[in-house]
Amino acid sequence: MGVGSVPDISVGAILWTYALLEERMVDEKQLLVALRREFSQAFSPSARELSRAELHDLREHLCLERAENVLLYLPRVLEDLLANPVDRSAGTPSMVAYFLDPITPTTDELEPEVEAGLQLLRRNSPELAERARAALNAKVPEPPDEPPMRPDEVLERDLQRRLEYFSLFTPQQSAVVRDWLLIARDWREFEYDRDAIDAGIKFWSERAKRTQGEATR
Repeated sequence: MGVGSVPDISVGAILWTYALLEERMVDEKQLLVALRREFSQAFSPSARELSRAELHDLREHLCLERAENVLLYLPRVLEDLLANPVDRSAGTPSMVAYFLDPITPTTDELEPEVEAGLQLLRRNSPELAERARAALNAKVPEPPDEPPMRPDEVLERDLQRRLEYFSLFTPQQSAVVRDWLLIARDWREFEYDRDAIDAGIKFWSERAKRTQGEATR
């Protein structure tokens, strides 16, 4: 690979994402309708109302909810981010991108290029840099009554918990999450989270296809 070249895997991921976006032709208004249709229980009159502060807090703490609550709260968070662009920077939205990417390990030892980017970002926006660092290092907190776990054990537990969360999603719901990620990928708030979003798009696309195939057997 020559100087200044981009790894093939990154180019492939980018091309794959843009090809899918062009194929899907995702429309924000249609996606809002699809969110309410496919996650009707989350938006039913009997569902608990969530305040603006609660929605902002959930952006950062979805990983602490039970699987059945994720199915109810995640659609509300996605709708709020989609419908309120002026409010997208509140509550660490980067955490949503990383929550929806259950296949990429997280680590406290950031790649040199990422660390350099964070240092550059810190010069202009220290608060945003800290939010980005927190999102990159996001992990499910250790319960206070459990012994310390090795980093690889924490990553594996985090992965299994998120896969458990998403096992409750139907093929149609998985497709809606994928379409949301396709739109959110170009938002300024997710400028530093595109690797996680691209991985999430791939995960939710494959999950929608796989579960649809299982449902038709």
